[in-house]
Amino acid sequence: SIFGLNAQGKTNLLEALYILSLGRSFRTSRLTDAIRFGASHFFIEAVFSHKEVFHTLSIQVDKKGKKILFDGAPITKLSELVGLFPVILFSIKDIAIIEGSPSERRRFLDLLLAQASDKYT
Repeated sequence: SIFGLNAQGKTNLLEALYILSLGRSFRTSRLTDAIRFGASHFFIEAVFSHKEVFHTLSIQVDKKGKKILFDGAPITKLSELVGLFPVILFSIKDIAIIEGSPSERRRFLDLLLAQASDKYT
């Protein structure tokens, strides 16, 4: 679990993991909005293990675009990124999967299944 006082960066940490996993933010539709005021870019990198093999995943975003690397090799399509470092976000906005239309439930399940199996993407 993650806990701390207000304005300590808990949501920023979760957003960084989400961006690294899916190549997009859950807080804004434009990744450039996640760049700190006055900065030229942001960079996120994680080292993780899968089946006892260590991997490195990184993303750099600036005003010109984004560059994603997995073990040093560029990822050019977001579909290649999905499932490498799986995350599922459940926020207050996702109450729509319970109360909303079937299309909202399908959207949530599609994202979940795409990360669980590369055959689903």
